[in-house]
Amino acid sequence: AAGLLAEGLSRERMLAEARRILGSPSVVAVVHRMLSDGTLDVVLAGAGPKCTDAHELRALEALCSVPYDDSGIMVAAYAERSWVEVLTLLLCRTPENELEKVCKSMRLSNNDRKFVLRHTQSLSELPEASDAPSVRVFTAAMKEDLFARLRLARAWGIAQAPSAAEQAEAHKVDAITDQVLTWRRDSLKPRSLAGGRWIEE
Repeated sequence: AAGLLAEGLSRERMLAEARRILGSPSVVAVVHRMLSDGTLDVVLAGAGPKCTDAHELRALEALCSVPYDDSGIMVAAYAERSWVEVLTLLLCRTPENELEKVCKSMRLSNNDRKFVLRHTQSLSELPEASDAPSVRVFTAAMKEDLFARLRLARAWGIAQAPSAAEQAEAHKVDAITDQVLTWRRDSLKPRSLAGGRWIEE
């Protein structure tokens, strides 16, 4: 860690390195090393996990463990994680009133900052998979962030604990994902209401 600052690297250069590292296939192992040698604390501007058994690191491991079924559908939905999703999980327990300062200190772009701020504080706020109208509204609200949000929520749910009750959150996400993937891509926006019910094709 100290090495990064001792070499006089700017925050912009550190961000470029963070993007490369957090987007790499070996991100779990690298983040553990960065946590051990103090680098992670520097890169995350003092925020993020402080111990190797932190909830954020368990969630990261879950995010990088792509679920698979015989049809390959789950792989399609979950395999495209990005570096900013990893960053979001690492910052998930940062107090909301500190998060904006951390994002500014890291020199995040406006889009990346908005993504982190949007998704760190409400990962467990999901509709019931059985409530199709609510799932459609949620899908439309998430827009292009939909599958990223589902990936993050699933990882965070798995990280809670290996108990059946807490794994239920991950199963809920999988059920929502399965439902969304059965809809035509051009039908993901909420349909018009007729008599208080969604019009389905």
